[in-house]
Amino acid sequence: MADLRLVSTRKCQLKPLVEGALFNELRLLEAGIRRTEQRLLEFEGKYHLETQEFIFRYENDKMEETTNMTVVKTTSSSQQPLIWPLFFKK
Repeated sequence: MADLRLVSTRKCQLKPLVEGALFNELRLLEAGIRRTEQRLLEFEGKYHLETQEFIFRYENDKMEETTNMTVVKTTSSSQQPLIWPLFFKK
């Protein structure tokens, strides 16, 4: 594991500040993961389609076009496709 050393000319300690900021970011990421998991469950229930099956069909152009669902396909830095269903009025 790499070490990170922060040096400051100020009297206040940086470690508690950095730890607090990292803790807050971790809480935000965890909340985002929970929201995403909940949205995936809603998606699967609404369309009666498991996420992995949806991804397989989408990547292989086996999706039927419908006005009930809008999908945005983006690419992450690892070039893996990320598929985000957008929910509008139910």
